Amino acid sequence: MPKELNPHIRPQAPPAAIEVGSYGGLQLKKAISVKLVDFLGEYTDDVLAEYILVMMAHGKTRDQTQDDLEAFLGKDSIKFTEWLWENLAENKRTYEQMEEGGAGKQPEGEAAQPTAEGSASVV
Repeated sequence: MPKELNPHIRPQAPPAAIEVGSYGGLQLKKAISVKLVDFLGEYTDDVLAEYILVMMAHGKTRDQTQDDLEAFLGKDSIKFTEWLWENLAENKRTYEQMEEGGAGKQPEGEAAQPTAEGSASVV
């Protein structure tokens, strides 16, 4: 279950340092693509997920991200951005990995996979 963010503290910068072509960046892009289906229905275009990933890699603030996504998600940009920041915070170790098995490596035979709900599941 995702943690409630303190409404009085609004983190501006993304809570994880993302590299677009890294293992962690690819994992974030997958999670974003899955979550976009909740907001856009049968989402099949990878361009919006890539755009969001690039915004995170460039350190767009929470407010900038929300404003930029309003053109695509309307008022749902608020809910999506809230999910995105929670997901980034909860999966920080995974998303900051440069390559599979890098920093934040799980015990032998187990790999954390971020979920669209925001938490990592062990497979």
